[in-house]
Amino acid sequence: MSRNRYITASEEGSPFKEIVGICWASGCIGFDRAERRNHGRIYTKESVKRVRAFCKILPVFGLVIVYFGTYAQTSSTFFLQSERLDISILSKNVPVAALGSFDNIAILILIPLMEIFIYPLLEKINRPPSLLQRMGLGMIFAVLSVVAAGVLEIYRKKEHGVIQKIVDTKYNASSVSILTQIPQFTLMGTSEVFTSVSGMEFTYSEAPDMMKGVCMGLYLDTIGIGAFFALMIIAIVNGIFKGTDSWLQDDINKGKAENLFFLFAVLTFVNFILFIFVAKRYKYSKEQNNERSHDTCHDQDD
Repeated sequence: MSRNRYITASEEGSPFKEIVGICWASGCIGFDRAERRNHGRIYTKESVKRVRAFCKILPVFGLVIVYFGTYAQTSSTFFLQSERLDISILSKNVPVAALGSFDNIAILILIPLMEIFIYPLLEKINRPPSLLQRMGLGMIFAVLSVVAAGVLEIYRKKEHGVIQKIVDTKYNASSVSILTQIPQFTLMGTSEVFTSVSGMEFTYSEAPDMMKGVCMGLYLDTIGIGAFFALMIIAIVNGIFKGTDSWLQDDINKGKAENLFFLFAVLTFVNFILFIFVAKRYKYSKEQNNERSHDTCHDQDD
């Protein structure tokens, strides 16, 4: 019954075909050229506008890749560090992956807190942060997270000497408690609230109507690309620093994992600087529409 009542939108063709076609027709120089070359028959003003809006958000997608590469450490190097920390609490062993729950706890607490209280309060005092400003703030929290992991790694290696068994493997662990990882997981969860969640909201609100699915898919692709970016960085580092100087060895007690954490902190901070440059020059769709409306009204008055 509901199937018969559901109103489906009419198909308007492939967004990718439209993007490639307009870029080809314009020679990627000026999109208006595509409309003029076809006299508006194939590529209308609306289709050119959609492709322009699509291309406008691509730099933002490119600049979240480094962030997601840093975020990927929560499920890789952070856990390698967990295995070499004292997992016993009150004579019971804590699962190594349990600390990852603090990432989720931060998300569950902060999303409603920000949406119900903080953002409305900032709007009342005329200081509402833009979506790009929120994303930039999240990158700073990610920097703090890996810095905290690096500092903990330095301190952890000074205190190792505890033999502990996890499943069937014995580890030369530190006497430092695994609970000392709470700050880095919490900071990374906080960063996700600002960068990842705001990034999805930014993508959906800025994507053209016909391309919202495509843009959301591309944004989610950056998560996987970020993980591959992190692997590439680790491969490059291991290629440069070999043997006893290797930063990330099978036994991280013998490596210099703290240097890797600090490297991700530097890369994310540099990425944040570039992100500020892009964010300051970005014009939201609503702002552009308001400018066009103002110009139209001004022309009519004249």
